[in-house]
Amino acid sequence: MFETERLILRKIIKEDFEELHRLFRDPEVMQYVADIKAEKDTTDWISIVQKSYWNKGYATEAAKAAFIYVRDTYNISRFISLVEY
Repeated sequence: MFETERLILRKIIKEDFEELHRLFRDPEVMQYVADIKAEKDTTDWISIVQKSYWNKGYATEAAKAAFIYVRDTYNISRFISLVEY
């Protein structure tokens, strides 16, 4: 787990399931993501997206924090991130 000024990034826990499953059934939320409607798909998913948080820079902030975390924790100064849409 690590934090930014506005975010707490942590592993998804069992108690997150219902909210994630609800989000994954929303076509607008999932328009650029593989079709996830079955409960098993939700269980396998590892990130959260919620419309009320769109366009606020949270993804950018999380990505920057993830880079800093990896760099400082594993002494890796360079890595590549691929985004497909």
